[in-house]
Amino acid sequence: MRRRLAVAIRGLGVGIGAVRPGHAERACERQQVHTSGLTAGFDWRAAENFIAGFAIGYGGDRTDVGINGTRSSATSLSATAYASWKPFDTWFVDAMLGYGTISYDNRRFVTDDGSTADGTRRGTSWFGAISTGYDVRYGALKLTPYVRADFMQARLNEYSEQGATAALLTYGAMRFQTVAGAVGLRAGYDIPMSFGTVTPMARVEYRQAFDGAFSQPVYYTDLGAGTSSTVAQAASNHGTINTSAGLRVRSFSGISGELEYGTSAVPGKVQSQTVRAALRMAF
Repeated sequence: MRRRLAVAIRGLGVGIGAVRPGHAERACERQQVHTSGLTAGFDWRAAENFIAGFAIGYGGDRTDVGINGTRSSATSLSATAYASWKPFDTWFVDAMLGYGTISYDNRRFVTDDGSTADGTRRGTSWFGAISTGYDVRYGALKLTPYVRADFMQARLNEYSEQGATAALLTYGAMRFQTVAGAVGLRAGYDIPMSFGTVTPMARVEYRQAFDGAFSQPVYYTDLGAGTSSTVAQAASNHGTINTSAGLRVRSFSGISGELEYGTSAVPGKVQSQTVRAALRMAF
């Protein structure tokens, strides 16, 4: 067996625009979200049926609310270890565990006096997933049904707004977590070419998430923590349907590239749209 090292670079772009139904005329209800990210990593085939790898990711997110300058810009860095094991030719088990840091730069428009309040909030997170499935081939067509469980646990540090207004707020530290389960089906059809293989791909998945309850202490900075109140969120659950379609191109030399478009939706509404690109080189 020849052990090989592979390097992968992946990019992600997301654009979301939302206006609450029935309130399009109210500018304060309008919300625009834009997200992008880049991940680079490498993996090593330690055995014929086992691959391990490590990746580092960077992400950026900007949310604009209304037309008065309220916005939140976030940047994140993450490190992830992952592995894939095939106990049998058609059955696989994938797992990953990661740690990340996040920083929010927030700006809030103060309606009472027309000023703005700014602040930077930092936090950390742990996340992971485990999935299993099997590959079924019908000639050039490959179908892969799978199930997956994932989790995310995050902590946001305390922070205080800055600005020339008496309405500055201080937010206490908080924690929150999400666990989810998913069932899905991936499909691909290999088309032989003179340089390698072209594979149209598609995926459909149902994901049910369970968000834990959390509480957010908040108070007016000039009045002190003795006047603190708490914004509480009860535990909840929600389901989404995720779909994607794309194309993978692989050459005989070990270079492959992917381009994929995806959506995430709840009944009657598309929540987000994504475009993902990836480049992989083996040596």
